[in-house]
Amino acid sequence: MLLVACYCLTGDIFSRQPHELLYQRSLAGTLALGKLTQNQERGEMHTDSDFPFDVFLSHNSKDKKRVRGIAERLKANGLRVFLDEWSIQPGDDIYLNIERAIEGSRTLVLCLSPAALESDWVSLERSTALFRDPSNRSRRFIPVLLADCELPATIRRYKYIDLRNDDDAAFATLLHVCRPP
Repeated sequence: MLLVACYCLTGDIFSRQPHELLYQRSLAGTLALGKLTQNQERGEMHTDSDFPFDVFLSHNSKDKKRVRGIAERLKANGLRVFLDEWSIQPGDDIYLNIERAIEGSRTLVLCLSPAALESDWVSLERSTALFRDPSNRSRRFIPVLLADCELPATIRRYKYIDLRNDDDAAFATLLHVCRPP
């Protein structure tokens, strides 16, 4: 296993501690931070038990009320959801908790709005998800449109779920893609 120091150019979300960098899932060409599970050591894909969370909701605080509603609906449907206000307690290291939660979530749902697209945090969370699976073959990155906004080219190439009108069919699609296989 290769040991490297991991630094971030847009902010120090990854603590300046060495992390194990592993080449995971060679078929998907995924780079991931973390430790090898027994399944991964045998060259198998992630299993549901590899992830403490089904969903990480990446969002801007200006969208908190709306995202909280989505999180509650996902949770009510049996999914394990990481929402910062539910999972990060006073005194916790925010950077470290976010880093672990992104890696420990089977799916990162990117909640898109004008505020989210201007957010350095949201940009970093998106970049982290795409770094570990650039072609998104594992469908671990799911864009969700919350409001009208101009999508950057890096996001336009992915099909998004349109929740601008809180459509039940669109939510059912989100629920389907976030459920473990």
